[in-house]
Amino acid sequence: MARESDPDQQVDLLAVAEILNEHLDGALVRSAYEKLRTTERERTWTLNHMMSFWVAVTLRAPPSLGQALREAAGSPTSIYPHVTASPQAFFQRSSSMRWEFFAEVFRAFTRSIREAEKPRFASHQRDVAMHFENILVLDGSNLDPVARRLKILWKDMSTPIPGAMFACYDLRRGALANLWYEPTLRRGELALAREALGQLPAGALLLGDRLYGTPKFLSEVQESGHWGVFRKQSQVKCRSEKLLGRFERDGAVLEDWRVELGKAAGLPARLIRLRREEKTYEYVTSVLDPEVLSAEAIADLYRDRWQVERMFQDLKTVLNLKCFYCGNANAVAMQIYAAAIVYSALRIGQGRIAYGASIEPEAISTQKLFPLLAATAATLTTLEYGFFRTELENPEVQLRKPDWRTACRLRTKLKDILADKTRGKRPRDKRSNAPRRPRWREIPPPPEPP
Repeated sequence: MARESDPDQQVDLLAVAEILNEHLDGALVRSAYEKLRTTERERTWTLNHMMSFWVAVTLRAPPSLGQALREAAGSPTSIYPHVTASPQAFFQRSSSMRWEFFAEVFRAFTRSIREAEKPRFASHQRDVAMHFENILVLDGSNLDPVARRLKILWKDMSTPIPGAMFACYDLRRGALANLWYEPTLRRGELALAREALGQLPAGALLLGDRLYGTPKFLSEVQESGHWGVFRKQSQVKCRSEKLLGRFERDGAVLEDWRVELGKAAGLPARLIRLRREEKTYEYVTSVLDPEVLSAEAIADLYRDRWQVERMFQDLKTVLNLKCFYCGNANAVAMQIYAAAIVYSALRIGQGRIAYGASIEPEAISTQKLFPLLAATAATLTTLEYGFFRTELENPEVQLRKPDWRTACRLRTKLKDILADKTRGKRPRDKRSNAPRRPRWREIPPPPEPP
């Protein structure tokens, strides 16, 4: 890909904002509903309306759901779906509709974009991608506490937590490959990872931190038909068998060993040891052939593992998953999966923009791009509704919908969405207003399906 680009060139935001409409249509949502439906009845707040509403909430980040519901009921030209039912009906539906419907819509949406979009991120890993079609990063994150509570609960000093999410991040597509919601904290990240192994595409190369760097989990990865590259836990013993190579690069020493991992397990594996100044990093992999995955490639891959941390940061800070609007598990999951859909669409759009500008997608800032796309999506909704109303008022006239990209110019300069060059450590979330020793309690679990 060429590196030279014009920072003053125009970026068509409307074309990017249409990605949601391209892949998240009524037929996809209806198919997901029929797939999981058992005894659920259709309501005014259908799954399609609920999905559209929560996506709009993600795009607009309103101060409260009450304000968003009033806008949805009173202004049919708003970005929210026009529903005449009362706010009470919405909150009842949010509490009773199973969150698994939203999870299925998210996975159908993810499959749609995977089939339609080429992988454009992490282009420096093209050689690895020749052997592994899917390079996936595993990681979990606890959700932030529920900030807004009913007045009746103000005297309760314990902080309600809405659970956790476990993500599978597609390194080459720059988006989520899958996402699991856990309403409680009773199951750890490793248990969620074990359940996820059977739902991942066969033959995937999985990356993970120290939590996964044990002989037991590495053997489970192999049994599931995948390959693993994980940071080795310090207490895990390994017996060296053969030194496969020793390399020096940029002042660092890299060693590649064939080992038996675990004192009792004796699992055949490779140990990659990276020494840089006074620090030593050790990685274990089930890929035994250095010709398929070299030691240098493993060290580079593990640096890319931090992309999943940036993904969580974007979900929480850019897409407002720091603020949960409802305190029940179903509504929390609805907001999570809506944010995941918007995030994936945003990243696909980021890749399209970068391809058109002949730059790497990582050079574009999601923090700068997202607000522009949110405003563009609202404008697109207004345009579509205006044309729809015009058709209704002129039933005998054959109207042709204009190409909005030529009818109006919703553009920005490339330089206005480029990421700033930062120095120092990776930014972390600040929680200065949190109590030093909080007491935690779980939110109520979702009701059992009838």
